[in-house]
Amino acid sequence: GYVARGSASKSGLVQTPAALSVGAVVTPAIFKQGQPYTAMITVTNTGQAAAVNLAPGGWHVPGSNGLFVSGPIPNALAMLAGGATTAFIVTGIAQLPDPLSATIWLTGTVSGQDGNTGLAISGSKSVTRYIQGAPALGAWTSVSPGAITGGQASILTLTVTNSGLADVANVTATIWL
Repeated sequence: GYVARGSASKSGLVQTPAALSVGAVVTPAIFKQGQPYTAMITVTNTGQAAAVNLAPGGWHVPGSNGLFVSGPIPNALAMLAGGATTAFIVTGIAQLPDPLSATIWLTGTVSGQDGNTGLAISGSKSVTRYIQGAPALGAWTSVSPGAITGGQASILTLTVTNSGLADVANVTATIWL
């Protein structure tokens, strides 16, 4: 009889799974009450397979209502090739409910899927920032000597203090006699 012999082969590329590495740059380094800020969340796909259906979770501020946030821009990305990097921009205004200062932790999260397997992937980055409380001005006057008679020279002193945490510039005062 006849026996068939032979071999078959097929070659293909095996890709490492998509994986997200997230970074963040937030400016300024110290927020002042009411000051705008900008955060750039960078995402790199460190795998070879494409990352698909990427959705940034924005800025999450655990246990704090200290920030107003808008964005991220863009709000989604259909595909990020292996080895590629993209960025999402978040903007906001530092707001505290009272004049105290606070340290806050901002966490940017991005999630999506591996383009080959459909498995969920995600990455996040946390950044610590300090929100400086508002200024708190006080003013006091004093007169020397304590009792003034007609025609007598006197000195009126105005003392201005700032017991708050933020600096104040261009302070002016008007004294009515």
